[in-house]
Amino acid sequence: MATRPKYKAKYVYWNAKACQVVDAASLERFRRKGRLVLSKDVWRFDSQHEFKVYLELCRMYEPHRIARQVALPIFEPGYCFPNGKNWKVDFGIFSTDYPKYFSHFVEAKGVFLPEFAFTLGSLEEYQFSIFRKLRIVFTDKIPSSNKVTKALLRSDFRKNLLTLKELEKSRHLP
Repeated sequence: MATRPKYKAKYVYWNAKACQVVDAASLERFRRKGRLVLSKDVWRFDSQHEFKVYLELCRMYEPHRIARQVALPIFEPGYCFPNGKNWKVDFGIFSTDYPKYFSHFVEAKGVFLPEFAFTLGSLEEYQFSIFRKLRIVFTDKIPSSNKVTKALLRSDFRKNLLTLKELEKSRHLP
């Protein structure tokens, strides 16, 4: 049985109004009954990589065109999933032609975990129109030893797999 890799990301807190990173220690004033309740201007990014991808997307597009944590449907309600199954992708880019619709979805991946392979497979099978709009941005290199990414690299989807450096060099998402 395969063991799950140990992975602990470091959160980044961003004050969207002041456009600056907030020190985690200064956020203790937002703690209520043991939980961190942030103001609407302070956003939490799950990793430094996700934050860097957000900054690059802000450089490529206007910040108001970027939506964070967009819920995408994977399965419709049914027997196995009575409420359906959704997945929150890191970013959605609003289209310039149709401002209420997304032209791209971007997922920042530092580590390719098995749960994400299930999500990708389900998305490809049941929501192919969303799957085609998905771009996955890895940190340093695309994990070609992983069976799922190896298969994706041999398919038409390979242009949708990027590294952070490739994203930094580009002017728009492919």
